[in-house]
Amino acid sequence: MFTQATKSAILPVTRPVLQRPCACSGSLGWERGEQDEGRQAAKMHVDGIRPSAGAGHDISRIRVQATRPHPDAGLRMDGLTINAEADEQGISMDQNHQPAPAPGVTPPPPPPPPTPAPTRPTTISVAQVFQAPIAAANVTAGFHSGFGGVARMEVSDPSGRDWAGTAVHENITSATNTCQPGTNACPNTGGQGGAAGSTFNVGDPTSALGFSLPAQRNSFYDLHLFGVQANVLHDAGLPRCEQTCTQRYDIGGTMFGPTFTIRRTMTPDRLTVSGHAVDVTQVALDKS
Repeated sequence: MFTQATKSAILPVTRPVLQRPCACSGSLGWERGEQDEGRQAAKMHVDGIRPSAGAGHDISRIRVQATRPHPDAGLRMDGLTINAEADEQGISMDQNHQPAPAPGVTPPPPPPPPTPAPTRPTTISVAQVFQAPIAAANVTAGFHSGFGGVARMEVSDPSGRDWAGTAVHENITSATNTCQPGTNACPNTGGQGGAAGSTFNVGDPTSALGFSLPAQRNSFYDLHLFGVQANVLHDAGLPRCEQTCTQRYDIGGTMFGPTFTIRRTMTPDRLTVSGHAVDVTQVALDKS
């Protein structure tokens, strides 16, 4: 007559059998009385769940080690990739990792670098032109032709900075002269700087020919005046004439702003001086 243990040894196996060493006898196979428990534990193991330790089985010395995931592994939560790493202290998550842009989506460009602070004005313009015609008092002083006008020049840059005290130098080139052909239309011999050109300080006031112009922010005054004792048109036998020049400004030798055209137009006029009519040549200024 076969015993239960013998039957188990010779009967064909109809399903997978999981075996473990017996903590008591060290023999292979399941202990009598633990068969049902072993089957349940095997099923739990197959399902991916580790069986609970039974009575008399000491598993406290079994080392459990977390496996470090692949570097590219990660968890995704609402579009945010969280990298998880296992170490002896547990699982750490890196929430600073940004997801890669979706295919076909162009990432936004980086912000532009800050604009450096300007070191000089970047442009200059004609803000206003003051006409300075010859008057009876000038004739009394001995002038019969003159004077022209004063241009208020305004410097600026995108920052809107106040450039008070900045030195601006002019560069003048003669262009045409129908009043005295063949001569320099803008010699500047009587002006500051002479033929080398005048230098102006931004923010300075000015005064000339009996009138005063106040200081204005980011402005200076460029005087385009001349006066002579002779009556230019009368002596040349001309009904009118014109002188033109080009002008550019620089700061420390660096040119800035556009090229300006200075145009002085001379026309005949008659003034009453001490009860007498006196013929003179008036000068009108245009600058653009």
